Amino acid sequence: MALRENILNTNSALRAYERVTTDSELVRILFALCQATLMAHTNKGLRKYLEEMEGGECKEVLGLDFRRMTSKDYWKIGAKLRRDMEEMKGKKIAEYGLDYTICGQRVETTADILSMMEASIAEMISLLKEVKRKMLTAPKKMFSSFFRDMTETMDGECVTTEYEEWKMSLGHLTQERLKEKQTLVVADFLKKRVLRYAAAPTQRELNEVQLDKVREYLPSNYVFTDDFEEQCAIFRRFIHWEGDQMLIDYESYGKYFYKYFHKLSVEEQFALFALDHTLAMIHRDMGPTPDPSQRGGEEEAAINLPQALATDKAMALWKKAQTAGWVDANYQPTISRTQAALLADAMAERLGIREKWKTFETLWNRKNMYRDYYQALDQRKTLYFQEEIKKAF
Repeated sequence: MALRENILNTNSALRAYERVTTDSELVRILFALCQATLMAHTNKGLRKYLEEMEGGECKEVLGLDFRRMTSKDYWKIGAKLRRDMEEMKGKKIAEYGLDYTICGQRVETTADILSMMEASIAEMISLLKEVKRKMLTAPKKMFSSFFRDMTETMDGECVTTEYEEWKMSLGHLTQERLKEKQTLVVADFLKKRVLRYAAAPTQRELNEVQLDKVREYLPSNYVFTDDFEEQCAIFRRFIHWEGDQMLIDYESYGKYFYKYFHKLSVEEQFALFALDHTLAMIHRDMGPTPDPSQRGGEEEAAINLPQALATDKAMALWKKAQTAGWVDANYQPTISRTQAALLADAMAERLGIREKWKTFETLWNRKNMYRDYYQALDQRKTLYFQEEIKKAF
């Protein structure tokens, strides 16, 4: 079960006990034991969540009201539960035929259950406060990684098929046609108002929108929404340009995706993914754009690479990976963790690198890439991406 659900269910269970009407002591003890167990497992999940955040990872959006949930009153043990456990504290739970441990801690009496619950509540509040603190100071890269990891769970086959059908409908694929498609895809996305939770644009931002230029690349009969200009102004915060290519800033895009994940519908979450996926295919067909960060040439850029990844053969592969949009100018992955592991495996195989995970983990500042690789093997999108790698290399 997801950590968010565990946290919400913990509070629901505390409140539910107050509605227990049975006179059976065994039933009441079992109910309390289940609550105490849920609390312990929730705290275990929170500790793991914090460890992952410490490593720059975030695999789930909690979407909690931290102000309320870090209050002792929110997690207050009900009067009925407290009274029942105290009334039975003179008996050992073994008298009811129970032999119970919670996360390795043995439960002897109902007084133990009560004290464990109180300790768990105090720990949960402390852990939630730490999660909130880390969220406020989290590196932006964590949010971009979160976006890429989440999109791994989405099936992009329909998006790919739609784009390939559009290409087939053209007499000839040109740079201008690709620019028109890029503009249309973004315009259709903005009309869905997926970015409506972002702060309203300032007048300065509105003044920077060149709507006439946008119209040049859209069908002559294209219908705009009343707030299209405002949506354009907001969208500009999430992108930058390199030549003709409109590139997504994954750090800000991922942060928005994370922050409003539970407010967005499933369709809107998919729209954020579909836009990114379609733009990637358009940019692939547009071809590479000049990279201003490589002013000193490839030799200078290769200085920071491990020797095994800086050979002439390796640099040729890096260039192809950059053209495909899988790595940036600093050879850091712009794709999900699982796809990056597949890319590392493919490059290592072609370059004859034996310690492939150690080599790429050092370059990309990652851990346990072998887990990402085996996770990728269980995903439907893997075969498609592996075929893309074969074509590119």
